[in-house]
Amino acid sequence: MLYAHEVILNELAQGLRPVADGVEWFEGLAEEDRREVLHALVLFCGQARARESDAPEAIARSGIRPTHTPAVMLTKWRFGMEHLPAYELTKSFRLLVALFTIADTRRRERYCTDGCGHAWHNLPTPAAGAVEAVESHVRAYFEGHSVEVVDHGLGPERRAVLPRLRVLVVAPGPHSDRWAYVTNGCWDAMEKDGHGVEFVMTSHVRDPRFTELMAMIAFYHCGGQQLDLEHSLPIGEPWVPGSTCDHLLISLPYLHGPDLEHCPVPGGHARILWALPVTTAEIEFRRRHGHEALEQLFDEAAINPTDPFRASVV
Repeated sequence: MLYAHEVILNELAQGLRPVADGVEWFEGLAEEDRREVLHALVLFCGQARARESDAPEAIARSGIRPTHTPAVMLTKWRFGMEHLPAYELTKSFRLLVALFTIADTRRRERYCTDGCGHAWHNLPTPAAGAVEAVESHVRAYFEGHSVEVVDHGLGPERRAVLPRLRVLVVAPGPHSDRWAYVTNGCWDAMEKDGHGVEFVMTSHVRDPRFTELMAMIAFYHCGGQQLDLEHSLPIGEPWVPGSTCDHLLISLPYLHGPDLEHCPVPGGHARILWALPVTTAEIEFRRRHGHEALEQLFDEAAINPTDPFRASVV
């Protein structure tokens, strides 16, 4: 089984992922992890039998100048780019990806043209345009609202799992007087047979912690838990300081309706589900009596779902 960063690097080498996306993923990593990725790339180049004669083509493909330090090092067939100053790391990444692409293409054409058992040569083709389709869908639904695309700093492990994750922050406007936060990148990372989900959370104010919370939901979903309708997850702290809501319940997006929920993407369909802040007591009630019974209590109490200080219904 390949690690997430190994999949991304091999997708880049095989043209399954645009280099620009790879650079964006790389620059989203912490410095220490960028250095580790460069070290892995050097190993991959060696494994693919890169040659010193590949250096001029790699420099030309990478788009960096021959006088840049990583290019000078490669010309002398010296590596160790992971030890260069931080401002040289992206240039090193571009260069090593180009070298790996050249060597791996030669290896595949020479030894793997009739198929092989290498896991890194049997990668699924990433769905093209899914992230763009989700963003377009959200913008169309919230026409007249300001929509900001936030590339949240996920940290190295999370960014490897969700290389294209964004959070769409929707300001109040003609369609809703509340703020909305929508994940974009979960379907791209986790779709199965064309189906997958994204998540929306609605709040009374704009707050950076909500962007961070949406990134946490995305990683929880894509990191092994696979959330779906009627699932729940703990936040680990109050939704906002002083709130008794410390869990999220995955529900239908009642505040927005099916027009937001159902999002067509190339090759499939995404459902945008609601991450509703709830209390521990409400989660316990749901476990005993079921999801519908809890929603009935919400309806009877006429809760304001965006009020972080609302009373628990049980």
